[in-house]
Amino acid sequence: MIDPDGWLKLWRRVLNSVVWKNKNLWRTWSWCLLKASHKKHKTIIGFQVIELDPGQFIFGRKKASKETGHSEQTIKTTMNRLKKLQKLTIKPTNKFSIVTIINWDSYQGQQNKTNQQTNQEVTSKSPASNHKQECKNDIKKEKEKLPCAEEPFYITKKGNKLTGKRLESFNQFWKAFAYPKGKADAAESWYQIPFLTEPLVLKIINAAKREAIDRKKLSPDRTPKMAQGWLTSRRWEDEAPKKGTGHGKIVC
Repeated sequence: MIDPDGWLKLWRRVLNSVVWKNKNLWRTWSWCLLKASHKKHKTIIGFQVIELDPGQFIFGRKKASKETGHSEQTIKTTMNRLKKLQKLTIKPTNKFSIVTIINWDSYQGQQNKTNQQTNQEVTSKSPASNHKQECKNDIKKEKEKLPCAEEPFYITKKGNKLTGKRLESFNQFWKAFAYPKGKADAAESWYQIPFLTEPLVLKIINAAKREAIDRKKLSPDRTPKMAQGWLTSRRWEDEAPKKGTGHGKIVC
């Protein structure tokens, strides 16, 4: 749901971003932020009920072209560019697409709560100066609660986000597997592994290294196994686990 009287937070660091330096890209990105829902709600498209989370909106190229003033080709180009920059994800259906703003909570979190507070304060009998100071204090508190926006992450094929030790362990696996195709699919399979202990990660990486060595022995007419299928099939379990690798601290 879009609040017509609401507002968006805008980081000053955007002045140094690639998005700001391209006027078409910036206009499209600004439009996406303004279109995104600020709270979870349901909407109806045709006869279909769509449930949207905060930071999501229904996207159609023709409507986007009309509202931004861009041509449909420019919309297509800028949206794909924003996707490559990992600013958003686009989930297509047969009639429309659902756009999700990545890290929406990081820089737009608790907006709904602040809007509600602001509206209540405007209608109260308190002096205007007090109202302004309270708004500044609210914004300061919210910024202190925000997670680090610069935390490294990787978006999987289905739009899930790898961060922290899970991202670090995936990068180690990807390097060990040494087959540079299907990374987003492999990241999704890695995301789906329920518990990753340090011994398990080590076991997977060692098995991935063996797979990389065995791959070099394949005849030219053989198709190498992709990392996604290798992980989904739990190929690291092909060999019996060594003593002392069955338990350990869960790292992610």
